[in-house]
Amino acid sequence: MPDKIRVDTYDKEPHLHFGLKGIHIPIKFNELEIVGLIIILHLNKYGKINKKRLKEILI
Repeated sequence: MPDKIRVDTYDKEPHLHFGLKGIHIPIKFNELEIVGLIIILHLNKYGKINKKRLKEILI
Protein backbone atom coordinates (compact mmCIF):
# COMPACT_ATOMS: atom_id res chain seq x y z
CA MET A 1 0.00 0.00 0.00
CA PRO A 2 1.18 3.54 -0.63
CA ASP A 3 2.61 5.75 2.12
CA LYS A 4 2.90 2.83 4.55
CA ILE A 5 -0.86 2.46 4.78
CA ARG A 6 -2.14 -0.96 5.76
CA VAL A 7 -5.67 -2.31 6.06
CA ASP A 8 -6.04 -5.64 7.80
CA THR A 9 -8.31 -7.86 9.84
CA TYR A 10 -5.70 -9.54 12.03
CA ASP A 11 -7.17 -10.22 15.50
CA LYS A 12 -9.89 -7.57 15.07
CA GLU A 13 -12.54 -6.19 12.79
CA PRO A 14 -11.15 -4.44 9.69
CA HIS A 15 -8.90 -1.58 10.67
CA LEU A 16 -6.45 0.88 9.19
CA HIS A 17 -2.81 1.58 10.05
CA PHE A 18 -0.81 4.63 9.03
CA GLY A 19 2.83 3.62 9.40
CA LEU A 20 4.31 0.26 10.20
CA LYS A 21 3.56 0.46 13.91
CA GLY A 22 0.54 2.71 13.68
CA ILE A 23 -2.46 2.46 15.92
CA HIS A 24 -5.50 0.43 14.91
CA ILE A 25 -8.14 2.77 13.45
CA PRO A 26 -11.46 0.93 13.07
CA ILE A 27 -13.20 1.37 9.72
CA LYS A 28 -16.88 1.10 8.86
CA PHE A 29 -16.48 -1.39 6.00
CA ASN A 30 -16.22 -5.14 6.62
CA GLU A 31 -15.12 -6.19 3.14
CA LEU A 32 -11.50 -5.50 2.24
CA GLU A 33 -12.33 -5.40 -1.47
CA ILE A 34 -14.53 -2.35 -0.88
CA VAL A 35 -11.77 -0.66 1.12
CA GLY A 36 -9.27 -1.38 -1.66
CA LEU A 37 -11.60 0.12 -4.24
CA ILE A 38 -12.09 3.24 -2.11
CA ILE A 39 -8.32 3.66 -1.81
CA ILE A 40 -7.83 3.21 -5.57
CA LEU A 41 -10.53 5.79 -6.31
CA HIS A 42 -8.96 8.13 -3.75
CA LEU A 43 -5.56 7.78 -5.45
CA ASN A 44 -7.09 8.40 -8.87
CA LYS A 45 -8.85 11.54 -7.62
CA TYR A 46 -6.01 13.13 -5.60
CA GLY A 47 -2.90 11.52 -7.12
CA LYS A 48 -1.61 10.66 -3.66
CA ILE A 49 -2.94 9.65 -0.26
CA ASN A 50 -4.50 12.49 1.70
CA LYS A 51 -4.67 10.83 5.12
CA LYS A 52 -7.24 13.25 6.54
CA ARG A 53 -9.67 12.80 3.63
CA LEU A 54 -9.14 9.05 3.49
CA LYS A 55 -9.90 8.73 7.21
CA GLU A 56 -13.10 10.76 6.72
CA ILE A 57 -14.29 8.27 4.10
CA LEU A 58 -13.31 5.08 5.91
CA ILE A 59 -14.21 5.92 9.51
